Amino acid sequence: MKASRYNMTVPLSGDGIIFFNTFNRNMIFANAREANQIQQILQALHQEAFNIEDVPVIQYLNRKGFILRDQENELEAIGRIETLVKNRDDMFYIVIKPTFACNFRCSYCGQDHISQTMNDQTAEKILSFISAKAQTTKLINVTWYGGEPLLEYTRILALSKRVAEICDSLGTSYYFSIVTNAYLLPKTRIEQLIAHTFKYFQITIDGDEMHHDRARPYVDGSGTFNTVFESLINVLTLGQERDVHVHLRVNINEDNLSGILPLLQKVPTKYRGQISLDLVNWFQNAVRLNFYDLIKSSIQLGYRYKNRKNPFAVCEASYKNVASFLPNGDAAFCSQEFDHAQCYGTIGENGEIRITNQERYNQFQELWSHSNSICSQCLRLPICMGGCKKVRLSDDQICTNGGPSGLSLEEEVMLFYLDHLQFEDPEEITYERARI
Repeated sequence: MKASRYNMTVPLSGDGIIFFNTFNRNMIFANAREANQIQQILQALHQEAFNIEDVPVIQYLNRKGFILRDQENELEAIGRIETLVKNRDDMFYIVIKPTFACNFRCSYCGQDHISQTMNDQTAEKILSFISAKAQTTKLINVTWYGGEPLLEYTRILALSKRVAEICDSLGTSYYFSIVTNAYLLPKTRIEQLIAHTFKYFQITIDGDEMHHDRARPYVDGSGTFNTVFESLINVLTLGQERDVHVHLRVNINEDNLSGILPLLQKVPTKYRGQISLDLVNWFQNAVRLNFYDLIKSSIQLGYRYKNRKNPFAVCEASYKNVASFLPNGDAAFCSQEFDHAQCYGTIGENGEIRITNQERYNQFQELWSHSNSICSQCLRLPICMGGCKKVRLSDDQICTNGGPSGLSLEEEVMLFYLDHLQFEDPEEITYERARI
């Protein structure tokens, strides 16, 4: 038997240690005496000389994935799982950008808000594409993106209705998501979208009113916070009984850092469990800020940290069954690709994607997390799965260690632990109870 290569420990202040496995994300809390016993066993596995009282401990650690059989190869296992995830054919992930225009002028935005908008012909081609995919898969997932997609609300609603009709006629499941600044999202629209199976809203608010309005002004320079925050609360209220989830993105630099906690406190407590909070550095930040203390405070306020279940995928570009359509019908794998040079194809007359950049297409298809020599030696690999696919295309040996929140791996584990203490049974992960 052998110890997993993905075991790690995080000491707690006082008498305690967290044992964590990044492959399966299992966690054990042990006091100093228990931790010493576990560590002695893990270190002596190659000797295979144990006392009878060690046997239940070894069996328990084996069940939790901290101890493996000698013939098990975890790196190969990650490769197999990634292959299964990437090639899954039970779903198709579609991103539609109906326009590149935007009604905000965010100070950090990297998009060129050209006035390119999807026409009827392109929309019909995409519908034909979706119709074909809905016949061969079990789930269609459509995300509306931009620009600001709600500038094309009429088209969004009309196309979403037709996608629903197509899927209903075939018995294919579906749901819709939208990434929006939420300025054009009154109650009537929220009700319409939820009625048409919109299950996921990503909304960005960059701190309290003063800081948000400075970072995310309207196109005429006026403030947007009050309208956006009202939309957020309306989505949470109307979606509370409809399984609607909100991804609240908060972009942070040193200028607005002090305005983040007041924003989180402003959201009523009863809604915080519906929110997936995403605190990220401005991509222009020369030095990545660390948000450990801020995320720790958010957990105490009732916001959940990441789901501890490992999906072995980081974004839509982790799957082969994905198409991100630009307003002109060009197709990419990644929602963050905004020009023709980054696309691998374009939508054809009959709704098929015609490959126009075979090299780009092959690069994405052949991109694997463990092909990076740095990643293959890293404890974080099962969590980050090699990081951003788009970044990896530019440099396959780059490390995105820390992610957008600037956290060390030890800090991530600590936040998993604090989240468990706050929202789940604290005794569940204690060594003494877990062995029973």
